[in-house]
Amino acid sequence: MKQWDVFISHASEDKKAVVLPLADALKKAGIKVWLDQQELRIGDSLREKIDEGLAKSRFGVVVLSPNFLAKSWPRKELNGLMAIEEDGQKVILPVWHKVTKSELAQYSPILADRLAASTAQGIKSVAEAISKVVFSPESNSPSATTPTIGRRFIEISEHTTDLPVIKEFLKAHPAIIQNAVGAYDSDTQIKWAVRLANTELDVCVGKFQATTGRREWHFIQFETVSDQLFGKGSRPVAALATRIQHLEALRGYIQQNLKATRSKLQDITANFQATVVAGRRGQMSQSAIDALREYNDGLIGIQVRTYDWLINAALAVGADK
Repeated sequence: MKQWDVFISHASEDKKAVVLPLADALKKAGIKVWLDQQELRIGDSLREKIDEGLAKSRFGVVVLSPNFLAKSWPRKELNGLMAIEEDGQKVILPVWHKVTKSELAQYSPILADRLAASTAQGIKSVAEAISKVVFSPESNSPSATTPTIGRRFIEISEHTTDLPVIKEFLKAHPAIIQNAVGAYDSDTQIKWAVRLANTELDVCVGKFQATTGRREWHFIQFETVSDQLFGKGSRPVAALATRIQHLEALRGYIQQNLKATRSKLQDITANFQATVVAGRRGQMSQSAIDALREYNDGLIGIQVRTYDWLINAALAVGADK
């Protein structure tokens, strides 16, 4: 059984510019990545750990660059991957970085003729090309056969605009919500669909503070994943503006109805924190990203975040066992 989806073979000179950003992008897609600086520990045998990475990875991402072609050690890794390919399954996923086909042909005619991703198209494009292979039905990679909670949440957020489906998944995996708001204590309370005044709060997270002996509450409200956040003139769309207005109005309601509110949410005060979740960062223009940052700067105790916030929290949960 393979433990990792991809092993990244590369020259150390390409680590900062290519390998680390690529590994980060792949992990954010829910791919299990073996990378030397993350998997090696003090006292480990370098050769043994790399052999383990090669043997337990479904694919080998090979960053072919002038630095790679000039070294002998990466060639040994490449030979190991080619040996695995002799069993009849595709293993090597080439990535070209500042190298030409003619230069590759002198190094390995077989690799030069193979379809490859190129960093000239950007790291995001390379990561997307690798993801398509890793998550293809026939890949038999670990994240395709036994996807993590993070990967399953990514798939849901990419393929549905149905909020009840998203909410049910989050209810089934409360650790995502806890990771998102930093409420890791076992005494944390998570309450769904709490109605206060004319507002139904999607999620209420009560984190116990040992220093004060009281709970601090964080409200989370959901808009659809595909929503645009801003319209003309960098103004928030109506649905988002309405959500914010309702949350702001709750402060006055709680202050005037403190006893009744605390019967639902222990220790609640008007100084709660709140997050409205909507849209995906990758679907936003730079002007929309700038508008979101400026908009958040003008809010007090409330913030607007994209679903990437919850996806990162889900990826931190680990494998679904």
